[in-house]
Amino acid sequence: MKLRLTQPGFSNYNGQMGVVFYEAGLSKGDVSVMDAVRISASMLCEWEDGSKPSVTQSLLDNANTPAPMFKTGAQGQHDLAPQKDRPVQAQATTKSTYTVEELSAVADADGIRGLRKIADPLGIKSNSIAEMINAIINATQAPAKS
Repeated sequence: MKLRLTQPGFSNYNGQMGVVFYEAGLSKGDVSVMDAVRISASMLCEWEDGSKPSVTQSLLDNANTPAPMFKTGAQGQHDLAPQKDRPVQAQATTKSTYTVEELSAVADADGIRGLRKIADPLGIKSNSIAEMINAIINATQAPAKS
């Protein structure tokens, strides 16, 4: 679309401004949106149809645009990101009981981080390796048969 200069003193401009050539204040050919936005930042201008190419005008035109609506999943979570972009949930361990020796070996190899991989799915939090081992054993012990 062609661009018309409406800035006082430029309404009859003939010549080149940037990459755009003007004749009597109207561009000779179609002007890209980016070039029109750049020109509108420094002087008054409008498209052939009378609309304004300025960034300010586009903000005003879109000020009352409603926010997009998202579907709500079965659990009340919004479906915003594709499945591949979602973080991987902590996977529960397949082992149901642990011994002190097994947990000590994990702590020796991976430290408290290794124990947290086991403790997090169980809901156990601690900053002490000894407390975490005791809590994991208590949480995973099979109830005594009576």
